[in-house]
Amino acid sequence: AIFTSLRELNNEGATIIYTTHYMEEAQSLCNRVAIIDQGRIVQIDSPSEMVRKFNNSVVKIEFSGPVDLSLYERLKIFSPIAPLDKTGRWIFFKSTNPAQTVEKILSLPEVRKIGIQSLDVSKPNLEDVFLHLTGHFLRDN
Repeated sequence: AIFTSLRELNNEGATIIYTTHYMEEAQSLCNRVAIIDQGRIVQIDSPSEMVRKFNNSVVKIEFSGPVDLSLYERLKIFSPIAPLDKTGRWIFFKSTNPAQTVEKILSLPEVRKIGIQSLDVSKPNLEDVFLHLTGHFLRDN
């Protein structure tokens, strides 16, 4: 009901400043979004334009165990959009050719040794753009 009311007010011409850590809400409700990191505006644009400019697929890999520093250094050539998450098991990559990226990552002996728990390739969303622009997850704040 709140979202419907906000949309109606906006359609009637009201300007609404909406703050949220939920990127799905911002992507759905807002005409323009300001991504703020450490008190600084990193980017302002429409959510759709931010996602369009990102212009890559997102490859999300969860390893079966923690990734050590030497493997992480090798994985950096595949364009991670942020460091490993706090568990040391999740890493996100941007890729214009996700099939090739996944194939190359899976061919690394260290990756085969650790194993993959899950792998997902998707179109980017506003949360992926936030991760790319700030280098950290929203939940890290």
